[in-house]
Amino acid sequence: MFAVQQQTALQVLRTLARYARSGEGNARQLQGIEPPLLRLRAQDRRIFFRDKGDYLEILRAGPERSLPLSPGPGPDSAVG
Repeated sequence: MFAVQQQTALQVLRTLARYARSGEGNARQLQGIEPPLLRLRAQDRRIFFRDKGDYLEILRAGPERSLPLSPGPGPDSAVG
């Protein structure tokens, strides 16, 4: 578990909110993972999530260097 400064946490939330509203942001769909998994960058943080239409399902978030590029092939492999 990582401690997150308030300013960083707020930036991550703003980035997620912007993506949820408009689809804008430094996000990309990871290849070869079903159901589709996206990675969103917010400063030095990475958020792995699924866009469920009405909500975002956040599976993993953390500093860039602490997370693998791909959380794995299965739908539950990103939960950790």
